[in-house]
Amino acid sequence: MYLAYRLVASPFLFLLDLTENLDGFKWVFPSSFLSDALDGYFARKYKVIRYWGNGWTPLPIS
Repeated sequence: MYLAYRLVASPFLFLLDLTENLDGFKWVFPSSFLSDALDGYFARKYKVIRYWGNGWTPLPIS
């Protein structure tokens, strides 16, 4: 679910930034952050590790 949101939100954020639509950008960007934070929280809480996803993570998981 989170991956689908990120795949949709990334080009949308790029387009909002490119067109300087800051009103839209300031709502979509924090929701993307919240999505990432929730994903990380639940992954750590339930000890879910997807090795495919490790390549997409900017920081190493210890």
